[in-house]
Amino acid sequence: MSSCAGGGSCCRRWRVGALREVSSEFAQLWDRGAVAAPHCLNKEVHHERVGRLDLECSVLTSPLSRQRLLLMQPVAGTPAGERLEPHS
Repeated sequence: MSSCAGGGSCCRRWRVGALREVSSEFAQLWDRGAVAAPHCLNKEVHHERVGRLDLECSVLTSPLSRQRLLLMQPVAGTPAGERLEPHS
């Protein structure tokens, strides 16, 4: 998660770029506009070990299928990014 420690639009661009690299099908759908983020909602999740996580959610859908991809990333300006970083 270190590439997205700040969250926000930079992180979304990084994730879309990563998905495009590993899936030519995703890249084609994204380029056609067949995959979109129709709405973003913030979620508050409580984890037993790390505590409260404020997450921004994006839902990517395809009109050609019923599949959805839910992306959750730390909300910028919250401690969620640090809490999700692996610690040794």
